[in-house]
Amino acid sequence: MGTRAIILLEAGSSGIYPIGLYKHWDGHPGYTLPKLTALLEELKGKRYFEPDIYLANIVQSFLNYRDAESDPKYSEKFGRDVLGYRVCTVLEMKKMEDIEVSYLVTRKGGIDVSYGNVLWKKPKTSLVKGA
Repeated sequence: MGTRAIILLEAGSSGIYPIGLYKHWDGHPGYTLPKLTALLEELKGKRYFEPDIYLANIVQSFLNYRDAESDPKYSEKFGRDVLGYRVCTVLEMKKMEDIEVSYLVTRKGGIDVSYGNVLWKKPKTSLVKGA
């Protein structure tokens, strides 16, 4: 079974950006956090925090990592390994009962990590400096 996770973005005074990324596979912090941290470090130097652009970059980044790590024969047969990712609304994510890890990308470039669905509770742990 996969480690299900959601990646959300902070959106100013309104709280959370209305769209986020659902990740069906490899959502555990040991896999996802280093990749997400590296991407955010790269983006911080290039552009102001805009949730829609950051989300697009996060989606593309994870697809690129997935392609690089996938079995080449699988990629030839089925194309990009996009199964297991879904861009969805916060309202949809609130209903997801099987989320094991939630990531909230803050406007300052930090990442708040919480176990379970963060949309049901406030995140308590910031694992990346700058939150």
